[in-house]
Amino acid sequence: MHPALDVLLTFLRLGCSSFGGPVAHLGYFRQEFVERKKWLSDSDYADLVALCTFLPGPSSSQVGMCLGKLRAGTLGAVLAWVGFTTPSALIMLALALGANQFLSGGLVRALSLLTLGVILSAVLGMARTLAPDNTRRLIALISGLLMLLLPTAWTSLLVIALGGLYGIWQFRPAEQEKPPLSNNLNLHRTGIYLGLATTLLVGLPLLAFSPILHLFGLMYRTGSLVFGGGHVVLPLLQPISVWLTPEQFLGAYGAAQAIPGPVFAISTFLGATFPEVHPVLGGLVATSGIFLPALLLVLAIMPVWNSIKALPLLQAALRGVNAAVVGLLGAALLDAALTIRPHTVLEFLWVILSFVLLHLLKIPAHLVVLGGAVVGYFVL
Repeated sequence: MHPALDVLLTFLRLGCSSFGGPVAHLGYFRQEFVERKKWLSDSDYADLVALCTFLPGPSSSQVGMCLGKLRAGTLGAVLAWVGFTTPSALIMLALALGANQFLSGGLVRALSLLTLGVILSAVLGMARTLAPDNTRRLIALISGLLMLLLPTAWTSLLVIALGGLYGIWQFRPAEQEKPPLSNNLNLHRTGIYLGLATTLLVGLPLLAFSPILHLFGLMYRTGSLVFGGGHVVLPLLQPISVWLTPEQFLGAYGAAQAIPGPVFAISTFLGATFPEVHPVLGGLVATSGIFLPALLLVLAIMPVWNSIKALPLLQAALRGVNAAVVGLLGAALLDAALTIRPHTVLEFLWVILSFVLLHLLKIPAHLVVLGGAVVGYFVL
């Protein structure tokens, strides 16, 4: 299969089956691309997760864009975004047009419980390879505790930064080791994409001559300023969504968390309900606008990322960063477990079964999700 087509079809399938929000998405991605397809190692995958945590925008979608870029270049990054986002965008468009009775409570419950097995599988798998010694286990433990005590987007940035600093101190190369100097950095493309991203951020507010441009500018600015992933977009979007009542906005946000794919798909609903704009066109413009900054940043960073991370000092930092990522995922697992909370023996058994199927039997995630949908609809 052509790499670009492989990227599109794989992410389209993930877009239909990746329930549970950004952290669960990282678990689905790891199972698909590290364990099944073996496109990259656990260490390289954690590097991408850490990188995208520092970038503004939807972190899990950006990890997907990076994976697409590694597999099929710039076209691969675009197709990864299109494939992963399209299913959720279509559902949110249908909701905006009035199809608001499409989810069964049992179905949502089963798929929410399934995310616990997905995240647990990712945490155990990454801990085995990225925290193999006591030093890195301690980094992971402290990182997880800090995230639980101060659960904010800025805490995740701080934890990763501290993990990197500790990694430099603990794993720095010996004095006699010299860093490689033959790094051919493609700064030309990086400059073009960063320049385009900055120009749009500054210039779009000056070009809001029509409802379409105004909507695109609102969404682009929001996508440029969100640090910490999908859930952080709520306080930025709600004040500007003046054409919706608070109840309508929160209903759309709740639906965006219940369906597969990125939480940023709420932008489709906002665009489809924007005044004086056709719903389909508004949904397309809003979705493109909120994701475009993330795509431009990925295209800017990826050409130089492999060269930069090959430096011995940065490799030492990444050892600490990767251990910190394990701690962040562990904290997210505990937070999800407290939020979802299996209540019955049947729900506990379903969580255990999903973990066994994913982690021990290596059943593809989309098949487990399909089975979970059936279990939820007819049993839970």
